[in-house]
Parts: sequence; C-alpha cells; structure tokens
Amino acid sequence: MALLPLFYSTPLKFGGLELPPSTIGLTMGFLGMTTGLVQALFFAPLVNWYGPKAVFCAGVASSILTFAFFPIISIAAQWWGVTRLLWIPLLIQLVFQELSFGRLKHDMQSQSRYTNVMPPAKHSL
Repeated sequence: MALLPLFYSTPLKFGGLELPPSTIGLTMGFLGMTTGLVQALFFAPLVNWYGPKAVFCAGVASSILTFAFFPIISIAAQWWGVTRLLWIPLLIQLVFQELSFGRLKHDMQSQSRYTNVMPPAKHSL
C-alpha cells in the first residue's frame, strides 16, 4: 500500500508517525516478505476451502479495517508517542493489510474464474 510509507514518514504534528527511513524500510520489507509467503502458502487453500466469494468479501472487509486503523494509530501516537506500545496497533493493521492483499490478488488474477464459477444464470456466460 502506497499510503503506509507516507503515513510512517509524516511528522507527528500532521498526523503521521515520524519514523526514520530505516524503520520504514524494515517494515515495508517485512510486509512484502509476509505478503509473498501468505499468498504462496495460504491463498489457494483458503479459496478452495471457503470459496472465491467469501475470500473476496473478507478481503474487502479487511481493506476497510486497514483504513480505519490510520486515525486510531495517529491518535495513539499523539497520546503515547512512538513507543513499543504503538507497534501493537501497527501490527494489527499490517495483518488486515495482508488479508486485503489476498483480495487484491483474487481480484486481479482470478476475476475470470470468479465470473465463470458464480454467474447468476447459465445463459449469463
């Protein structure tokens, strides 16, 4: 997500976290690594187990929660400062981010599969 590094680098007085570039890089690297692992290991079994519609809906819901955490983290940073305690909501936001990447992967790469599996009627194809 392009907003994460911007949010991390923005000064506290403007609603960001004012993290140093090294911390931002480590966090984004961790996010990229875990995204690849989650998609490689869990995405296909989740689609097979729950179905494409349920995975897509869970991804949309997690996207909403990802964006809802921005003001929560900003307010927490203004109250507590950027401490270890702040990493708890940050990690929760990253978990929701992982789930929304599953939605995006499903949306971009499997749209034709979803369309063929879930048509409203046979003649719709």
